[in-house]
Amino acid sequence: MAISIGIDLGSVSVKAALFSSAEEDFGFFDSIENDPLFQRVLRITNPADGRDCALAVTRYTRIAGSPLKQARTLLEKLIGLIGQERLGEVYATGSGSSLIKYETGAAVNNEFACLSRAVELLLPEVRTVFEMGGENSKYILLEKDNTLGRLGILDYQTNGDCAAGTGGFLDQQAG
Repeated sequence: MAISIGIDLGSVSVKAALFSSAEEDFGFFDSIENDPLFQRVLRITNPADGRDCALAVTRYTRIAGSPLKQARTLLEKLIGLIGQERLGEVYATGSGSSLIKYETGAAVNNEFACLSRAVELLLPEVRTVFEMGGENSKYILLEKDNTLGRLGILDYQTNGDCAAGTGGFLDQQAG
């Protein structure tokens, strides 16, 4: 019985997800369904092993020039809700993931791998992903590996050094 945290510290915002495949944790996820910290709480079936899982995704929080402070605050809230005794692994991704690793010892995961895993769990029929972050945009082409039964990255690309077409640029223009 453990609830894992995945935290994404980007150049503009921080967000996190809680995840568990332990049936005894599902009641916890039911209890936070209306918590304003969370954007969505749902149950899914893991296509890789057929097991039911619970997932809760937080709302985006702007980092407002203090990425580590905002990430630390979000992690403290989540650990406070989960309880130290129920806390599983903590994973970090995004442009600020090394800050979180240094601060908490969280395992760092590649953004492309995280995106492909999320698609595999939430939208297993999708094969093309366009993700727009604050400082870059990503294109990922996924393909099912028939040997492993999992989605893998067939091709990928990010935009160049130009800021046009990124979330940060569009956010600035909208402001």
